[in-house]
Amino acid sequence: MSTRATVLSIACVAALIAASPVQKSLAQDAPRTETVYTFAFLRVPLLEALDVIMAETSLDLFFETELVKGRVAHCTISRKVQEDVLKCVLHDTGLDFVRLSSGTYVLTEMVLEEPALGQLRGFVVDGSSGLPLPDANVLLAGSNRGVATSSTGYFVFPSLLPGEHEVVVTHVAYDDSVLSVIVGPHGEREIRVELYERYVQSRPIIVSGLSRRLPFDKSLLAERRIDAIRDTPGATADMSRALATIAGVDVHDALSTIHIQGGDAGEHEFRLDGVPIYLPIRNGGFVGPFSPFAIERIHVSKAGFEARKGSATSGIIMAEHDVSDAAFHPSMQFGPLSASARIGNVNHIGRTQIRWMASVRRSLWSIIRNQQLNKRFESWSQPDTYILDSINPDSSFGQQAASLFGDGQVELKFRDIHTAAQVNRGLQRFYASVYSGYNVFGNDALENAPGSIGAVRDEYEWYNTTVTMEYDRVLSARTFNKWKVWKSSYLLRHPFTLSPFEPVNAADSLAREFNEIETFGALSSFDISASRRHNLKGGLEVTFTDDDFRLSVDPSGQAPAVTPKDLNTAHWRWVTSVEDEVSLGYKTTLIVGSRFTYLPLHETMYVEPRTSLRHDVALPRNLSASFRVAGGLYRQYLNQFDIAPYSVNAILPSFRFWIPLSETHRPPSSVHTAVEMLLSVGPGLSLGVESYYKKHLHLNVVNYSSSDARDRDLITGATGMTAGSSISVSATSGRYSGQISYIFNKSTIRTPGRFGDRSVDAPWSWPHQFRLGTDYTAGSLSATIRSNIVLRRSWGYQLGYYNYLEPLEGVLSGGLFSDPENDILPVFVQVDLGMSYTHKMKFVTARLRASVLNVLGRENVVDWLLIYNPDDNRYVREERFAIPFTPLLSAALTF
Repeated sequence: MSTRATVLSIACVAALIAASPVQKSLAQDAPRTETVYTFAFLRVPLLEALDVIMAETSLDLFFETELVKGRVAHCTISRKVQEDVLKCVLHDTGLDFVRLSSGTYVLTEMVLEEPALGQLRGFVVDGSSGLPLPDANVLLAGSNRGVATSSTGYFVFPSLLPGEHEVVVTHVAYDDSVLSVIVGPHGEREIRVELYERYVQSRPIIVSGLSRRLPFDKSLLAERRIDAIRDTPGATADMSRALATIAGVDVHDALSTIHIQGGDAGEHEFRLDGVPIYLPIRNGGFVGPFSPFAIERIHVSKAGFEARKGSATSGIIMAEHDVSDAAFHPSMQFGPLSASARIGNVNHIGRTQIRWMASVRRSLWSIIRNQQLNKRFESWSQPDTYILDSINPDSSFGQQAASLFGDGQVELKFRDIHTAAQVNRGLQRFYASVYSGYNVFGNDALENAPGSIGAVRDEYEWYNTTVTMEYDRVLSARTFNKWKVWKSSYLLRHPFTLSPFEPVNAADSLAREFNEIETFGALSSFDISASRRHNLKGGLEVTFTDDDFRLSVDPSGQAPAVTPKDLNTAHWRWVTSVEDEVSLGYKTTLIVGSRFTYLPLHETMYVEPRTSLRHDVALPRNLSASFRVAGGLYRQYLNQFDIAPYSVNAILPSFRFWIPLSETHRPPSSVHTAVEMLLSVGPGLSLGVESYYKKHLHLNVVNYSSSDARDRDLITGATGMTAGSSISVSATSGRYSGQISYIFNKSTIRTPGRFGDRSVDAPWSWPHQFRLGTDYTAGSLSATIRSNIVLRRSWGYQLGYYNYLEPLEGVLSGGLFSDPENDILPVFVQVDLGMSYTHKMKFVTARLRASVLNVLGRENVVDWLLIYNPDDNRYVREERFAIPFTPLLSAALTF
């Protein structure tokens, strides 16, 4: 209570007393007898203790109920008078009293000395598996204090008034938990909170944004259940395809790339257990990088993400391994493209808990070749001779080469191994994981061609490996600390010939794209509750990146083209991040922070200031709303590029490689502004709106006119912008749940020397999208519908046409590729269906999953090619199509 309120209260009491002078004078005239009392209150709510004292001693006491709410009395007193009893009861409660001349006692807040504060800390875990729950919300009811749990489920309230506190814990996909906790003066209380799952649409995808505060965040964290992800229609249970259900995240089947809020595929970072991982393609758009049995959840951070999360000009995708097994139950799954298996368990050695898992996946393409997919892959890898004929002095060269193509086989190979272990002991945790992946995708169409023709083997082969170790612990009631070391490596090979007219024994006839990158890193982070309103987060990180890059895309002829490169770059990066999460009341949170990155190669410190403000509002009629505004400066320190390959036979329109910054290139930078709103109507209906604007101050792009082997000519600068918004309605009722979304995006890029030095629509931009998702669950049966409609896709021709022929200024191409934003593809419409049935038997649980991709059988155009027609001796436009009508079936067994 404020001083002014206390004075007014005392004045009101005095006025009431003055209104009855006769009664009071009689009472004062009566003879007084000092009566003594004996009481014992052991952690009793203060309100109850005061009621007992007033009833037993006839104490004339005035106080406001809110003043004593949440406080407890801990007092034992023997044979004392009224006032001594009151002093004892109020001891260590933070309250004091004044005695009016009339004899009435008035309670006030103690101002002469600090109360004896206590501490509350604990962990929030999954009640079934015992695994920690990150980003759970912990609130002290009746106060403005709330925190979110760390990555290990840890939370702390370092300074609490002694007494009973009501703690409310919530998390998306889990039932709320409410419990009463008594904190003593100078005491340290530790609790463990178990939350139990409830059904939501699906589980392991978490979209950062309005996700931090109670109680208006439940629909914003689009968190997916593992089983529902495995029911997502597809050739395999692909986490990447599941990302496409999130507003602002696009997964392009044409390039098999992921785009966040209109950004290029190279503008976000993908991490596994916090370790950067390099993903070139998703095998034809059907096979994701990880086994579905290995991953527990994925977090997506979009425009305006916090400083502590990292540096990327578009966003960050973070995957986490799953060590949730509560008992030893081996699982295996067989599908149209792969076979997967998993084992895991939880063991106890004294007070130490050990959780572990191992998962393996291997392709079945060489055994079971899906005819619909194989036919579509073969159509993608048909000879494209237009570029060859356009830039080669012999205009019939491409046609001659095409006649030599044999019946190549499309190869689709992959295997991956995941292992992870987590050791918990008290307030300490040790975690380690290893991932290894191998992939091959392509066509060997000309390997058996006549000896006078060079071998064309258009196959992409790549390897990924990550190793990480973490140790975190609670240093004190106010401080949480984490240490981490990791390694990530990537190797890409793509052998093919420069052109198929050279003899196979020519020393320089066989060239290859080659990219190898290794990253080593160490991190120490902290989380400090500095005061009731300030929570400080930050850390120090150091990384070393070593990169080898070799490129041969040099067709003979007069066209400007990327020439052979042989580069080796390496650099250190030192990063410090600092962030203050300021509570401006229960409904408002301000986050202010920055990243400081020092590059010894540049001898420069790069600063990335960021801030966000969130406000929650409770409205009448069971309505609630949340608003968030965020922005800042974002940079990127590892360049990712998609290059259109120059090859007669190109199964993919581009391939991907990574190059660290050199001494001649500054990091890409972008300024973000993001606004988000969520309106919730009870527990089953919500409306979400997000808008963003990104000004790309500097981008690094491939210079297709490069004529020098130095990387400063391979990479050139560009500028651009991205703006967009989305509106989504989500509803849940009984066995049904669904979501409908409209997404708008406008992305432009300006590259000096390209397209008349003007800004053009970005080739990856999808301007208008409509998405619909519906789920039904009834016992052992579940069904899913996913549909996506895309309008106004531009850059209709194969990307290589624009990159290699547009710089010719229309000499050979006739200006056909000078206006890519006007090359509009037809409307894209795809509807996928999925159903699963689970049957439990005595020793095994069987699960059957059926999917139908593109159930409407629509021929969705990916891009256009120009194919020579010998009948009329000219090139005609042909369409390359996306996924055909494809039925798929898989089965899983859990023992």
